[in-house]
Amino acid sequence: MSQDELMERIEAFRARYDMTKSAFGVLTVNAGNLIPQVEDGRKLRAKTIEKIIARMDMYEAEQRVIEDAALQRVQAVGFVTVDRRGEPCLETNSQIATDLFQRLVRAGRLIPNNDAMFDCASQTYRVAEDAYA
Repeated sequence: MSQDELMERIEAFRARYDMTKSAFGVLTVNAGNLIPQVEDGRKLRAKTIEKIIARMDMYEAEQRVIEDAALQRVQAVGFVTVDRRGEPCLETNSQIATDLFQRLVRAGRLIPNNDAMFDCASQTYRVAEDAYA
């Protein structure tokens, strides 16, 4: 993978997980200044590129487990509501963090029911049929 291709993948990764440049650098190579240095012309060694890719893959796998667990909680209830403040709420004692909920919606794994429930919810969402694909 070329450095340009890696940077494209990094930008998509950061967008998906709403991650700052410094957080990404710390996550992958424990260097918060990684991306600014690359943007300023630093050339990465092949071993560093491999390390970055491996850590991204591991992080994505970890997040997939977290996302799948959240989807299973939604499936158990049947839907998740979003209150007027935009906060997700399950009708159980098990909840979903707002950032995780938003990521599942952006990824199309939770889809709107196009309804509104009661006076407390502005929208309900359900698990997409292909959410586990």
